[in-house]
Amino acid sequence: MVMIIALLALYACEACLAVTTARRRGEMILSEVDRWIVKVDNFEEYAWRFLNKHNQIYEESRCFKDWKSRYTVSREVTRRIVVADQLILDGNFSTVSYNVAPSIELLPVRDFEAFASTKSAMDGVMKALHDENISTIGVYGMGGVGETTLVKIVGKQVKSEDHDPEDGGKDTRSPSIL
Repeated sequence: MVMIIALLALYACEACLAVTTARRRGEMILSEVDRWIVKVDNFEEYAWRFLNKHNQIYEESRCFKDWKSRYTVSREVTRRIVVADQLILDGNFSTVSYNVAPSIELLPVRDFEAFASTKSAMDGVMKALHDENISTIGVYGMGGVGETTLVKIVGKQVKSEDHDPEDGGKDTRSPSIL
């Protein structure tokens, strides 16, 4: 049983390393991976307590006193090995995380003055946001002309439109805008 625990611990270490790497990259960990790691930790804790308890009984008496206690221990070890085997099979993850879409930080924009061309671009983006047939919007231009500022302002405007206090602060956007 010690070998099974060691093998399971090896798989858990590999998964934990992958999880740590993914977290450093800002990725979200799959819930099934988190649950698996908790199951493995619980299994290891139980298995070590079980082994220590029965090793102590064996050391004190130098043998199991009767066939029934020996049978009970071997049966429990067999059950635990089956559980460990299933945990090992369940731990073969092709991926442990997924990328989270970056969000635009809606920081206050200082000294913004909307020129006619900027206002036209803002109106175009707002119109595209509300169009059910458009799934992606791109804003581009020469560096430094204000694409990011434009997107921040449009984001603030959409956020203020969608969370109308008179609606109880509910999100009123259509699913395609979310």
